[in-house]
Amino acid sequence: MDLQRIDFNLLKVFRQLMQERQVSRAAARLHLSQPAVSHALKRLRTLFEDPLFIATGREMAPTPIAEQLSRTIEQVWQTLESGFSSLEPFNSQRSQRTFRFAVSGSIEYALIEPIYRALGAAGSGLKLECIELTRDDYLQSLAEREIDIVVGFEGSHHLHPKLMTEHWFDDPLYCLCGPHTQATTTPMNLADLISHPHIYTSSWGHSQTKVDDWLQLHHQQREIALRVPSFMAVPPLLMQHSLYAVVPRSVCQFLQRDLPIVARPLPQELDVSYCLAWHPLYKEEPALNWLLEQLRAIAPKA
Repeated sequence: MDLQRIDFNLLKVFRQLMQERQVSRAAARLHLSQPAVSHALKRLRTLFEDPLFIATGREMAPTPIAEQLSRTIEQVWQTLESGFSSLEPFNSQRSQRTFRFAVSGSIEYALIEPIYRALGAAGSGLKLECIELTRDDYLQSLAEREIDIVVGFEGSHHLHPKLMTEHWFDDPLYCLCGPHTQATTTPMNLADLISHPHIYTSSWGHSQTKVDDWLQLHHQQREIALRVPSFMAVPPLLMQHSLYAVVPRSVCQFLQRDLPIVARPLPQELDVSYCLAWHPLYKEEPALNWLLEQLRAIAPKA
């Protein structure tokens, strides 16, 4: 196809029709009249030799050709946005940017507050949104700017290899012990570690698998008393029952601020290693590079 025949304004109309699935709503979002959007749709159909959208009740459904075009156009659009934004320096004091993260429960529990505090100190207009880390490869959601940064686990092999990644920090695992366990602050030996039932504290299981694998190497197994998807239930469980919970040190430090619980080093140091991931489309974007600098400064030190 001759690219010189493509009117950039037609692509704007196409993107809005893909989102709204209705001429009137697309026209309102574009601040155009309905006849103008209808005329643009007619030109698009002629250009691509396809109906593109089929009326189904009150809305329109995209054809397979339209779905394919949408993926291509979104990639081009994001590239253009990234290129234009990279020409402007990022001013945190004047920006109204919302930074979006995918994070695990441990990062949410222990580090989102410091991240939010750093953003607030840099600019009152900056905002933060977080979603739960899943086993998605994140290539598409990062490309489409649904999120800006993924905080993932190194070695979990779920992030797409095309993404840019950077080691963030290592967080050693500690065993949290409540008052009913009569624990001391001395490092644990293997017998100590399996002397009480444990709380399995992860929907991912990344840190917990490290513990179980190490125990298996020593032909031992711990008793799992209960499994919880996050750290929210850990404090009352430790305070009321004779239980252990192996969690990252950053979570330990957060919980120990307000609770009389002991964090004991494991018999062997086991680390959870976190990485930052972002899409190469935006590697030159000033706002993203500024954010990465903030995260590097916030990373807990060994």
